[in-house]
Amino acid sequence: MTMKRLLHISFLYMAAALLSACTDSLTEPQPQPQPSPDARELAGIRAEIAGATVSGFTRAGTVTPLADYVGRSKFVNADKVVFTQIRRTQTPFEAFTYGSSYTDASGTEHEYNGILFNANADGGWVRDTGDGGPERIYWTDATSPHTFVAYSIPQSYGEYWKKYQFTQQETDSETEQPKTVKKTYFVGAIGNPTSTTGDAAIIDYSLDDQVPYTTTENNVTVYKNPKLEHEDVVIAYDETMKAEPGGSVALVKFHHALSSIRVVVNISGFSAGTSATADNATVVSDMRLLHQPTMYVWMQTKAEAQPLRAYEAGSAVANDQDMVGAAWQGYTGTIPAFDQRKDIKLWIPRPKGVGSNQSKTFTFYGITTPQPEDYISTLPQNDVNRLTELQFKVTYPNPMKDSENKTETYKASLKDMDVYYRAGYNTTINISLNHRDEKMTVGAEYEDWQFVATPDVS
Repeated sequence: MTMKRLLHISFLYMAAALLSACTDSLTEPQPQPQPSPDARELAGIRAEIAGATVSGFTRAGTVTPLADYVGRSKFVNADKVVFTQIRRTQTPFEAFTYGSSYTDASGTEHEYNGILFNANADGGWVRDTGDGGPERIYWTDATSPHTFVAYSIPQSYGEYWKKYQFTQQETDSETEQPKTVKKTYFVGAIGNPTSTTGDAAIIDYSLDDQVPYTTTENNVTVYKNPKLEHEDVVIAYDETMKAEPGGSVALVKFHHALSSIRVVVNISGFSAGTSATADNATVVSDMRLLHQPTMYVWMQTKAEAQPLRAYEAGSAVANDQDMVGAAWQGYTGTIPAFDQRKDIKLWIPRPKGVGSNQSKTFTFYGITTPQPEDYISTLPQNDVNRLTELQFKVTYPNPMKDSENKTETYKASLKDMDVYYRAGYNTTINISLNHRDEKMTVGAEYEDWQFVATPDVS
């Protein structure tokens, strides 16, 4: 009989499987002394997202702190988490190994994609009884290191996410001699990968109405964006997991699999006249990060995603398009292209900017696919996809006619440097714009992806 029980939040929040029954102690011959192999029921899982804010946390630094929520800081109602592997790291017992298959009490082997949990409005997690996994979850003992692998399913574009599935890919990456190395991968996308026309040609993280998502925490206004929260994928991969005191609960730490992007635009003396009032009326809007890759892959060997790329000849049996096709088995529409690119319209929580007189700052946020150095360096030096480009609009009072506003479209390019987007990290692009002198300077800085609910003030 399948059981379904709820475990409520403990401290941060909890993903749990309250499962019953006991088993007889099992023994396994070992070449050297090993911790007790007695099976212990895994009664609870506490899930923590790395970088999540704790009350009153502030962060100093030369870079403007991430004062707005760029993605998930905690799991919320309708979130889904799939544990694709739970096993003892060294000398695992087959009976207590949960991976791409499991063996029931009768010795019959079953295939499944993982153990699924659904978050609900009560702040707890309910085990999905239809996931096909084992009814009871055990780890071999409370002292040996265990491997936990899991991922969250994004909420956005709910229908197309149902098309994704884990696929066993046979590779020959270690040697050119016939040797099969099985790797489990997950293919994902930012935006809707099934369409590249009309509105779907742009990934839009902007909000028409910010008010419903604005809250007050520690007497500070905090802005959130559900589009970014739903797109953010978090992954857990840990080979050193041990039980918390008591022996039945594990604290699983999730990491951001994609990359955070922030663009900070500083304007100074923008209007043609000397009026500070005119400068205060200046607005920067419609910030877009151009030609970003949208498809990514997660191999179950690390806590981060990577962009899909064409493999070198002989390094793999399947190319990246084959991987996408395998993940979309049964889909009757056009299979997404592994190398498709789209412009990303970034979110600005304070559309009027921050500042006064003749100096204002506009800060935009978004999520993009990781593009580390080993990926960027594979693109030709003069390839437009290697160049970081941004496009935005500036609206300001017309100096020739005060009753009218004038709007100009600008494009900023980092021509002299490669800009990298690392999984789990934030990349900040700084733009300084002085209209009076027609000068623009652009630079990039990098830091950990952090959630900071309060600014760095005393």
